[in-house]
Amino acid sequence: PSAGGGLGDWYRITIDSRVPGEQWIQVERSIDGGANYTSPVGYFNLMSSLSAALGAGVTLPSIPANFWLSFTGGTGGSKNIHEIDDLKVCATKMVASSAAIDHFRFENPGTIDNCQATTIKVTACTDAAPSCTQFTGGDVYVTLKPSGWVGGDTVKLIGGSGTLQLAQAATGTVTLDIDKTKSVWPALKNAATYASHCVVPGTSTTTSCNLTVTPAAAGFGVTFPGTSQVACDDSGDILIKACSSGYAGASKNLQFWFGYTDPSATADATRVLQLSKDGWTNSLNLATASPANTTVPAPVSVTFDSDATARVRVKYADVGKLTLNVRDSAATTVNGSGTLIVRPASFVVTGVSDMASVSNPAAADATGGKFVAAGTPFKVKVEARNNCAVPAVVKNFGKEATPEGIKFDRDLAAGLGLTNNPAHTTVTDFVFTNGAGTATLSWPEVGIIKLWPRLKSGSYMGSVDVVGVQTGNIGRFFAHHLDTAVTQGCAPGSFTYDRQPFPSLTVSAKASGSFATLTNYKGSSSPAISFAQAVTLTDNTGIGGITVGGSSTISVLAFSSGVATLNGTDADHPLATYSFTTNPTVPSAIGIAATDADNSGVAGTAGTASIRSGRVRLSNAYGSELLDLPLDFGLQYWVSAAQGWQNNTADTCTAIQASDFAFAFTGTGNNLAACETAMTRGGTAPNYTATLTRPGAGNAGWSDITLNLGAVATGNRCTELGAAGSGATTANTPWLQFNWTAAVGNPVGRATFGRFKAPLIYRRENY
Repeated sequence: PSAGGGLGDWYRITIDSRVPGEQWIQVERSIDGGANYTSPVGYFNLMSSLSAALGAGVTLPSIPANFWLSFTGGTGGSKNIHEIDDLKVCATKMVASSAAIDHFRFENPGTIDNCQATTIKVTACTDAAPSCTQFTGGDVYVTLKPSGWVGGDTVKLIGGSGTLQLAQAATGTVTLDIDKTKSVWPALKNAATYASHCVVPGTSTTTSCNLTVTPAAAGFGVTFPGTSQVACDDSGDILIKACSSGYAGASKNLQFWFGYTDPSATADATRVLQLSKDGWTNSLNLATASPANTTVPAPVSVTFDSDATARVRVKYADVGKLTLNVRDSAATTVNGSGTLIVRPASFVVTGVSDMASVSNPAAADATGGKFVAAGTPFKVKVEARNNCAVPAVVKNFGKEATPEGIKFDRDLAAGLGLTNNPAHTTVTDFVFTNGAGTATLSWPEVGIIKLWPRLKSGSYMGSVDVVGVQTGNIGRFFAHHLDTAVTQGCAPGSFTYDRQPFPSLTVSAKASGSFATLTNYKGSSSPAISFAQAVTLTDNTGIGGITVGGSSTISVLAFSSGVATLNGTDADHPLATYSFTTNPTVPSAIGIAATDADNSGVAGTAGTASIRSGRVRLSNAYGSELLDLPLDFGLQYWVSAAQGWQNNTADTCTAIQASDFAFAFTGTGNNLAACETAMTRGGTAPNYTATLTRPGAGNAGWSDITLNLGAVATGNRCTELGAAGSGATTANTPWLQFNWTAAVGNPVGRATFGRFKAPLIYRRENY
């Protein structure tokens, strides 16, 4: 039936998908048995409630807590094709169902009465009984036996455990167990041999799973609708079950009072338990004192139904465990009590600041203000609040006998390309004062995060979890320091020449006190998502400077996953070069430090290198045209002003080829034609030899020889006798050029054939 309609009405629902991305339904009613649909009910978006469209009394089934799906691909007829096509499953959370539970443990009190619900702790165990290692991989869903669990037999055990209420009206014996015919998640390891295990409450002592239900003594059983309720919320119907005769269908005057159980003394005595018997049309504040007489506290007239059950509701603006007491003012020995747990409604982060109490800048993206360095502490202030019309702090939170606390879940700010979300560290945990506390945290990454405050224990006083309000953006977190590592230009000799590019120089962004690289420290052409910064390299000795591909800084585009490797692979990763301010300079050990605009005051590990001023010496040579002529050249480095240039015996890296020598056969009277002598280079660095082949009789003359060390080769080489003289190559080691003349350049020597080493053929001296 619907509003305006009656039993037997027919309805027609038309699905309209003409609007892209939306689905609407048109609902019409027929009052003539479906022959005509002339009474439109409405046109609704499918997101709206169908029950609202059909009218009062028509409801939709609730979404199940768990909906299990499994898929099997067909063979496609005679063809062996296994596939599932165009499958779409939408859910807020998807998990694989895997066997994880060995058994469920019940803490069995042994006996209960048929008037009062009792609490029983149930734990999902992953190992074999009698041991019990609690499942902690999420919440557990199971249907319990016997029937009669308050709130329903199908329960959710938060974090693998829960304290539940069981009520039984009939006396006798029942058995604590699970219903294996219903779904269990995670699945049982061996359903065929499964057996529940029971222990004495608060112990690991095995006991029977049989529970005896005895007749209740005269009095009242007080059963709450759930194991806990939210501060300031309506409790729902609390059942006052009379276990004595004469109450069914009768009105009785009952006296109510309450006690602070845990904490035993409240932080705010103005917050008392409120009670109503009529859905809050009227209410009263309960006292904590036991009744002084039959009129104090004032009796409340309540009506018991045919099952001898009356209903009241309560509210409490704070948190903790309370005891609700009730007695019949006319028969004071008829009394009862029940324990009520009231939990916070939410947790709210009210402040985030650095250790100097400078507020979080709440940066929107990578261009926003910086907050604290990765891995350094910051403060977070949180309040536990109730659900009153104006939510207020619940002052008892944290004062429980086993103090409750707050922890945080963490999300990366969306849309900023952040990928790594490592665990944060609680440097100093919360200490609560009247429901508010401040914790000190650190997060070892760069970027922007959001925090979710939630109950540290996972279930308030063993009841249910409490999840707070997610914060806005916290950050920008930036790199604490940058570490540098250098590959020497001549690794075997453990040195690099002045002006010689390092084959590889690596800069890594790090958190405070951590060796881990900051993965989110990466560059982008879009400043909004570029959490890397332009990095400057400096020499910690002050005797030189370092450039990166001719620039003074490393581009943000060089950084990926927290690392920039300058190895010349592309324009974003040019080689880094160190140059002495004064050349030549004595061999020096330097440290290359890296800083960016965020952490310019924090020193990381400086990459070390040994730098030498170097050159290649090429001397003049002369001799007979009938003999091969050795050409004297060598790799040198500057030792000191006193010792000058010396052979660099550590240089086993510089490669010089015969083709790197360029010949120039010019000048009047020169009888040596092009390539009538040729270069032969032997040995290995640093002990190279170079020999010019004898040109033969009648070929006295000379050639000016240049060793090409620059980036571009010039001149012609002579590596074969009689060749026309093809283009020379270059060793491409400009850092070994030297100011042999007015400017830094290549070494040049003249090789002369047909000239004696002295003007005297024979000399004799007599004394």
